[in-house]
Amino acid sequence: MLSGVILLWFILTALSVAFVATDIHSTPESPVLKWGFVLVTAYTGPFGAFLYVLGCREPLPGIAYPMNWWLISHHLKHGMVTVRKPGAAQAAATEPAMDHKMMAMSETQPTKLSVGTIVGMGVLSPAMFAVGIAVAVISVRLSRT
Repeated sequence: MLSGVILLWFILTALSVAFVATDIHSTPESPVLKWGFVLVTAYTGPFGAFLYVLGCREPLPGIAYPMNWWLISHHLKHGMVTVRKPGAAQAAATEPAMDHKMMAMSETQPTKLSVGTIVGMGVLSPAMFAVGIAVAVISVRLSRT
């Protein structure tokens, strides 16, 4: 029984990793984030694919999340594809822009990572993956006894 559940989990994990690895090429994320989502999905299986769909995948063209519609309608977020009424641009120009802080934050340089940090994470990630596989193999062997 348990071996069948574990086999199903591995199959779902493989399908999830294949989905994320294939779909992530269409996102505008940085390469590190792309690799990160593939690794998170490899470690967490379908849960990682669910997090990817919620957090990283772009919605279909013309569809925005309901929260975005609410934020845009209350002038808390700028809608890039918002159709504005004539004269709304002049009214918006007189209001103070809310995203100056965000623009200033995006203009800062990203922090440089040391070689040790990169190597450490490069070793830690496969090690944690190996630990996960070892736990699965040990649990299958224990279930057979």
